[in-house]
Amino acid sequence: MAINIATKAILKILSFGGIDVEVSRQLADLKRLDPMKIFYKKMDLQVYNGDYEVPIRVFFPDEASCLEKDQIKGRKIMLFLHGGGWATEHVENYERVCSRMAQATGQTVAAVEYRLAPEHKFPTGLMDCYAVARALYTHPDTKPEDITLIGDSAGGNLAAALSIMARDRGEFMPKRQIPICLFNPQKPLIFQGFTPVFHSNLICLPLFLPLRAETRATFYSPPTTLSSSLAEVRFASLVE
Repeated sequence: MAINIATKAILKILSFGGIDVEVSRQLADLKRLDPMKIFYKKMDLQVYNGDYEVPIRVFFPDEASCLEKDQIKGRKIMLFLHGGGWATEHVENYERVCSRMAQATGQTVAAVEYRLAPEHKFPTGLMDCYAVARALYTHPDTKPEDITLIGDSAGGNLAAALSIMARDRGEFMPKRQIPICLFNPQKPLIFQGFTPVFHSNLICLPLFLPLRAETRATFYSPPTTLSSSLAEVRFASLVE
């Protein structure tokens, strides 16, 4: 499909030679400057993935639910996996989003602070998310039908991937899932006519342009793991 000159110029600017992760992260972290965060009803928990403690930030719809002794039993819970191209963003950047989801739905929102690439190659981040999901879904005080697995962008991909893993392993099975702008690394841009419809997070978009497919793959996964079944899940065209 033909694209116009302006679109070609944008793509050329975005497809710079190297991957400057720190710059992308610093831009993403500007969202932490939220004066309202002191009013959010939240608490921090941890779940073990092996010997690593995966941080979880839990957001409550109101102060009363935050102060209740039993934080899980009988509650509807949204397990949230943030976006950011698997390499940027943090739960702290999503505090406003998570808090508003909790308030709007009346549900508890548990956001996972999974480890990021390139410091932590695949499948580290996915396994962090899987460990948290397994702990929540198999908890004696929760019911799978009361849990909604939700993720935006790369988080939507993680939600789909861990659901496939759970199905194949038979350890648990999500009943409700909401992938938002599910990120497919093989098809990062969609063109409608001459108007580019960009992924919602332009900060991490340069990491996924087709011109840099080889760099993109090794950025997330060691070469020895790219042919593994889990890697195939991670890089699968889950949208189709």
